[in-house]
This record gives sequence, structure tokens and C-alpha cells, in this order.
Amino acid sequence: MKVAGLDFGSNTTLMLIAEVEESRINKILCDETRITKMGQGVHNSRRFHPDALARIRSALADYRKLIDHHQPDVIRAVATSAARDVENSEELFEMARSFGIPLTVISGNEEAALTFKGAFSDRTPKKDCCVIDVGGGSTELIFKSSKGSIVGESIDVGSVRLMDLFGSLDPMGSDDFDQMGIYIRERLNPNWSNQGFTSGVAVAGTPTILAAMELQLESFDSEKVDGFVLTKTTLEKWMNRLKGMSLSEREKIKGLPPKRADVIVAGTAVLYEFMRHLHLSQLEVSVRGVRYGLVLS
Repeated sequence: MKVAGLDFGSNTTLMLIAEVEESRINKILCDETRITKMGQGVHNSRRFHPDALARIRSALADYRKLIDHHQPDVIRAVATSAARDVENSEELFEMARSFGIPLTVISGNEEAALTFKGAFSDRTPKKDCCVIDVGGGSTELIFKSSKGSIVGESIDVGSVRLMDLFGSLDPMGSDDFDQMGIYIRERLNPNWSNQGFTSGVAVAGTPTILAAMELQLESFDSEKVDGFVLTKTTLEKWMNRLKGMSLSEREKIKGLPPKRADVIVAGTAVLYEFMRHLHLSQLEVSVRGVRYGLVLS
């Protein structure tokens, strides 16, 4: 069976089309990412920005051509954090319907379950392992409970949301950066630090791009990025370097796509604060996430 899974995130709109058999991905037909910044201004306005909707429409036009080419048997599409926050979400649904894409909004718990399924679609979770998904509007911590159920909690500290709140200066002012760190730490669940996690997997744009930056890749290579180990020391190095750089300087970093250069400061800070809070010294990077969970479910 061919399945298409679309993930409308706060920073990116992604689509995976794959051949699936007996809950396994046999062949990936296409795996596409478009930076659409759906969460632009959402924290303050509670509305989708017209420019964001225009970017999503352009992405959907591209994706519709790929869908027509590959002819999947099933199309599943979900929207996450940004779509839960806005008053004009119907505009997004109408747009998706116009391209023949059945879009639904999922809860944080549903997002967590899909992310966990996707992250471990090609590997076995270690004991006491957690998944960290740094999104544009929110970040999720996901893990398996002692009873075997998937537990997930979403908090509103995504990279786009944080840059809307603290990124008015270029480069970001030191006071703003410090306040952003406080803002993140205040929203972390204190109980998480007592869970005893011994390993972690990081998914989504922030960790994959940080891996590409550390590897100094000329172009993104999922085979080199997937499984890369990000240490807390490496994150701290990049965080200290990035926070003092202007946007134009960040756009020149090897491995960092220019369209992601605006939010990488906040994303790195989120990932670092999660690692510190969870007492993790390193994270394994996975290029798989919600879209993989979608096609498998």
C-alpha cells in the first residue's frame, strides 16, 4: 500500500510518500520539506498570517503534483501546535481541501504518539529513552511508561514562537537571550528531571540541522545526519556562537539552510535546556518524525 503523510508544522510543511506493508516502510518514494513558517506571528495575533498561508499554498501545489505522480492509496494530513492556537484555522482547512488533502488538527498527545512511532520506525527504543521534538510552536517530550503506554507532553516553547517573543533585535540582545532561557526553563515540567532517562532521541529541524552544521555539510545528507550524536557540549558551543551572530552571518554557516537561520538560535536554546533539565549528556538525531508515524498508522 502506498501512503502519503503530511505534517503541517509551525515552521515546516512536510510530506512523506512511502510503500507500507505490515506496519513497515518498505520503500520511501519521496520525502519533502518546505519551510512555510505557519506559526508566524501566531503567538501574538492568534491568526494565521496571510504570508504564511501563501507559502503553504505554494507548498501544497508542489505536493499535489507529487501525489498525482505517485498515486498513494491513502492520504493522511495533520496540523499541530500553530493550528490549535488560531482563530482563522478554517482558512487552512479550506486551502487543504482545495488540493484534495483531508487535513485534521491533532492534540498534543496524538502528536506525541505519532512522533514516537516515527522516531522508532527504523530503530528499537532503549530502556529509559525519551524523544524530544523541537517544533516551531511547541516542543514535545515523549517516552514509554512502565506500563508500556506512550506518554507525551507538549509545551509552548517552539523556535518560531520564541523568536516572535524575543528575537526583535539582530543579533539577539544578550538580555533577550537570557530572558528566553528563563522563559523556557519556567515551562519545563519539574517532574521530568526525576524520570531517570538514560538516553534520548531528537527529531525535527533543529537537531537535524545542528548535526549538519557540526558535520559542515555542503548539502543536507539524511544518511549522515540520521544517527548522529549531539553532545551537550556541542550544543553549548553552538548556542554561544549563534546568539552573538546576525542573521546574515548565520545564513553563511555551512550546513545551515538560509531559510532556517532565523529560528536556529531559539531552537538550539530549547534543545539545550531540555538536555540540561533531563540530565542527558547526549542525544541521537533522527530524521524521522510525525510524517513517518502517520504513514505507519
